[in-house]
Amino acid sequence: MVGVYISSPSILMTNKKGKSKASVNQNQPSSKLGMADVRKKVKQKKIKIMHPKSRKAARVQRSLLRDDKMARQKQVAKGDALLKGERIAWLKEEMVEGKAQYTYGEMAGLIQKYISRFQEELASIHADDKARGRRTNPSREAAIILQHRNESAEFVAGWSYPDLRIPKVVLQMQAWNYEINLITAMRHSKFTLKT
Repeated sequence: MVGVYISSPSILMTNKKGKSKASVNQNQPSSKLGMADVRKKVKQKKIKIMHPKSRKAARVQRSLLRDDKMARQKQVAKGDALLKGERIAWLKEEMVEGKAQYTYGEMAGLIQKYISRFQEELASIHADDKARGRRTNPSREAAIILQHRNESAEFVAGWSYPDLRIPKVVLQMQAWNYEINLITAMRHSKFTLKT
């Protein structure tokens, strides 16, 4: 920290005995001028050792656990929003130009098409396996199968998508510029697989 010291006789102040403070305390800054006292040491934060079963330790532990939990929830929400944005971006690419609204059956067909989008890749992996006589890409094959299974189960339970049965939502989808924050402005509905 840098302090200003009184050295000019024009700023001298006097104490009760008539002596100037500058002559008495030549190396001290003047706190009367609004300067901080340089001699005061800045308190350094020391890591205090606390008893592990104390109330303070429990409070600190709760605080740390809550911070971790909030960070995890934030990451999960961000991942969910990106997944939803990816799905809706795919839907926008598949929309027919100039169509004003869709039926429930057309929406279910679009969802089925989205779920089976990796089936050609899976078929090519199986063809490579057959040609070589061994599994060529088992990790990708397992990922595709797992994703297909999860998305199919979600479609049976209820797939949330923008409700393109409403003409206003179709116009919003056509005007959408791929910003994830604008997804919530569109009306969504749950579509289920009708067997």
